[in-house]
Amino acid sequence: IQPFLEAPPGQKVGLVDVIDSRVGNLASGFMTFDHSQLPWFLNYDEVDYVIEGEFVLETEGQTFRAKPGDVVYIPKGSRVVFSSPAFCKVFYCTYPANWADFCD
Repeated sequence: IQPFLEAPPGQKVGLVDVIDSRVGNLASGFMTFDHSQLPWFLNYDEVDYVIEGEFVLETEGQTFRAKPGDVVYIPKGSRVVFSSPAFCKVFYCTYPANWADFCD
């Protein structure tokens, strides 16, 4: 997993695409958060599966805490803050596969 260059300075966020638009219509990969947070706008649909640690998602004034084995769906058009109070690892799947083209 490589550092996610779009993360705010000082935030330890990692990301690696495993499947991308060269392969199909869905993308998937892994994200890590190490005592870090990432404000983000999703102009694509995303499903996250928590592998390790506590994954926190804040959106529309609500906070969701997911643990290993939990699945989180985030619809297109959501403004969120991804974070973890410690370390977490998440598997993600996005549609469309070229999600990075839709980032603001």
